Amino acid sequence: MKYDVFISYSSHDQKIVEAMCAYLEQRHIRCFVAYRDIPKGGTLPWAEHIVNALDESRMMLVAFSENFNASVQVNREIEIASEDKKPILTFRLSNAAFTGAKKYYLKNINWLDAFPAPEKVFDDMYKQVCLLLEMEPEPKKEPEEPFDAKEEGKTIDEDNNLLELLKKVPTDKIHELIKQRLANSLSKTDAPALNGHEAVDLGLPSGLKWASCNVGATKPEEYGGYYAWGETEEKSDYDWDTYKYCNGSYDSMTKYCADSSYGTVDNKTTLEASDDVASVKWGGNWRMPTRAEQDELRNSCTWTWTTLNGVNGYHVTGPNGNSIFLPAAGYRYGTEVSTWPSYGYYWSSSLYNSGSDYAYRLRFGSGYYDWGFYSRGYGCTVRPVCE
Repeated sequence: MKYDVFISYSSHDQKIVEAMCAYLEQRHIRCFVAYRDIPKGGTLPWAEHIVNALDESRMMLVAFSENFNASVQVNREIEIASEDKKPILTFRLSNAAFTGAKKYYLKNINWLDAFPAPEKVFDDMYKQVCLLLEMEPEPKKEPEEPFDAKEEGKTIDEDNNLLELLKKVPTDKIHELIKQRLANSLSKTDAPALNGHEAVDLGLPSGLKWASCNVGATKPEEYGGYYAWGETEEKSDYDWDTYKYCNGSYDSMTKYCADSSYGTVDNKTTLEASDDVASVKWGGNWRMPTRAEQDELRNSCTWTWTTLNGVNGYHVTGPNGNSIFLPAAGYRYGTEVSTWPSYGYYWSSSLYNSGSDYAYRLRFGSGYYDWGFYSRGYGCTVRPVCE
């Protein structure tokens, strides 16, 4: 199926639903949310999009509140899910009593109390979703070892081996030290300039070099531009009806398609230079990284969550001690920028191999950095690479 979870909600609760969706998708749970996944100005009626999405989802997650109680539209959604015998999990955003059809369909099934602080219950929500989907939750990262300010009689300031420090020191203990060293290293970099842009050799096994800042930025901490996958210009609205390589919907791709369910098949799975914003904007040998190259950056480097000039992001240190900074710029959908300044999303040049309406991208937040697959119509940041 296309989706794991259909999220049923009131539009008045969209902000918390965005956070719920982001939390699940960061853990590889594919979600359908109407505000994002129904194209604006599409040819299909709204109701048909909803029915199709329910058919293509394995379960329903209800964001329950007073607003949800007052909504008539959601009655039909939960009725269809119930008739189709799909598992339903109710995430209670308030202590409101179930009324009407909600009482009939939701009162005696799976639910979680998430008030007054829903974010604190997100992990329980994720575990319950995994249980209903009959899948194993992703394991949590092991806790970091206790930090000792001295090692063999040396203070932190006396130890110049940042890479070794980062392997041992919890990030919340040395943020100020990292920010100071990062600012110094970035201001005094010896990285060569290629077509006017700095290429940082991190000592990666492939020999690949990473740019010191994003496309559209002039400093490491600047977000730069947001680009839909395969597009080379920014725009005011990011959606299927404005996406260059489709005819207004996710299943009408006109380029980069490996499955006829998503449009015209051409079996192109990597962006061509003319559709690669790094190649177009920067020229020379600059291009967007593939998913495999983003994986090399994740697996070969030390990642430390910190801030640079007030901007959240990751300090990424390579095997040779050189480093880059990736700001948490969020992403763009519709006319809004979402999830900044807490999360970062960076496009790869690789098409998702299980759905041609998605592409791979590096994603991160405080405490994690991994890969994900997201709608090609989203606007994400780009960090170029070169040979």
